[in-house]
Amino acid sequence: MKRLILVLLMWAPLSLAALDVAREELSPYIDTTIEFQNYEGPREVIQTLEEIRGIGAFIGAQFEPGPGTFSFFGRYTVIHAVDPTIDVGLDADIMLLAEDARVDHINNLRAILSAYLETAYDYSPADARLLAEYVTIYNAVFRRNLEFFQGRYKSVVLEHLSETNVGLSVVYSDWPGGTEMVIPLRDGARPGLLDAVGPRELLEPEVIASLRDRPDMGIDSRRDMVDLLERVIDEAAEEIEVEREELEAEEQALAERERQRVDELSPEEREDIAAQREDVERRQAEIAEREEAVEELTEDVRRLREELAEDIETVLDREQEEAVAAVEDAEPEPDEPEELEEPAPEAATPDPARTVFMVVRREAGVVTGRLTRVIAATGEETDRSPLDRVYGRRFFELEGNYILIADDAGTPRLAQVDTNSLEPIIFGDHEIASGSMLATSGGAVFAVMREDSSWYLGRFTAGLELLERSSVAVDPDTYIHFSGPRVYVQATDGSVRPLNQTNMTTE
Repeated sequence: MKRLILVLLMWAPLSLAALDVAREELSPYIDTTIEFQNYEGPREVIQTLEEIRGIGAFIGAQFEPGPGTFSFFGRYTVIHAVDPTIDVGLDADIMLLAEDARVDHINNLRAILSAYLETAYDYSPADARLLAEYVTIYNAVFRRNLEFFQGRYKSVVLEHLSETNVGLSVVYSDWPGGTEMVIPLRDGARPGLLDAVGPRELLEPEVIASLRDRPDMGIDSRRDMVDLLERVIDEAAEEIEVEREELEAEEQALAERERQRVDELSPEEREDIAAQREDVERRQAEIAEREEAVEELTEDVRRLREELAEDIETVLDREQEEAVAAVEDAEPEPDEPEELEEPAPEAATPDPARTVFMVVRREAGVVTGRLTRVIAATGEETDRSPLDRVYGRRFFELEGNYILIADDAGTPRLAQVDTNSLEPIIFGDHEIASGSMLATSGGAVFAVMREDSSWYLGRFTAGLELLERSSVAVDPDTYIHFSGPRVYVQATDGSVRPLNQTNMTTE
């Protein structure tokens, strides 16, 4: 495989070492945290995550290695812009959204994109979700910056880009008819290659800076990307070793031919030997370049890991300080009775004159609720959510939307609800225990989910996609407790089991 890693480094003019440069010396975009503005009104149709992902899978099923265009009924189109005859610059897939495209939430757009990457390039669901997140941030950071793309991509890509629409707007209403989302590809991108979508290109300093500006400093996303890069390095090293062994065998065969007396060889044979020798030397030089590129990428990943470790410490220190402050604030004043009250929902209220409350009722022994918005001073109801069976009396705000457990055609599922209209945006695919505790940590959602006949703790994205589920079955009513990098659950045998929050395995 030619230039597996070299391509990743060649067209990234800002090395990872540039992350140490003072922020004010970088692009003006670098101080802008990318916050997508999603549709907040009532919805006529609520699609499941599976239906939304089906758009991307439909497009990906049309994928062919050569140049081509793949589409979902003209609404969502991917242009596979590649030119193997040109060595300078990057190939790309370009996703276009037509005027009648209906996607209006960044999580749904990422679901479409990740399903496309899974189907077209054979990425795992986890890797596809990760790359989709980075691709959207990358395109938002460099929105309408045509000069940036001109310095990195081949002419076959640039002919489909415009100064007005290149990249991705942070405002959903700009997406239909105004999106040219660029997905960087390595030369010879094909299904099964971990670096088919160039992860190194997506690690521009502006993208990393946007992630670090998040409250959680983008720890999970950055750690997952480093893990992907390390797997790319391993894949490259293995293939270089295979090619080196093949080349050594060819050299031995060539040396055997050269040991023959020159006068016994015809002119054609001598020319053939010379051509083979030239080809072997060229391939040896290529391997040396690729090995050097792997070493450079390895060093970059080492620096990324060091920076990540420092930021993890920062986040843990901040969480510890917040926990201590919360305990101190909760302590009653001396000589005053301590008041016990129901914890308020962890949700921000967009209007200080109104607040969100959950009105509950008991039916057949089961307590369910409905989100309502009330006047803060009087409690008078002004709005109510159409979801009338919310389980657990628990909800919180994550990435600008409420997350809760609600009934979906008779099955409890995770639901994403608009904070202003209280309308459901999307339901998750997995059945959730109706009595499950609902929790969040590190930007992820944790809830007890069913798989076959057993219950497990699931770790979901804010877009309700399953990242991992626990390696052990749990009690569906388990308490969920976080401490440092671990989450604690009650297993089916009653024992308390610590799990790694990231991969959800026992330690």
